[in-house]
Amino acid sequence: MARAGPRVPTLLIGPGVQRGHVDPTAYDTGSILKFITERWGLEALPGVRAKAGNLSAALR
Repeated sequence: MARAGPRVPTLLIGPGVQRGHVDPTAYDTGSILKFITERWGLEALPGVRAKAGNLSAALR
């Protein structure tokens, strides 16, 4: 069974973040890269897990 990478507690602060929202999605350090590539339509980087969360659920 393949295990996911290390988990890092994430705190998002900014005008585009949903106030009081608690997102149960499991994120890892690759989630930031996945969010950036999907948000701006970039080609996915090799090594970024396809099932990684992409932070969009916590943003407006």
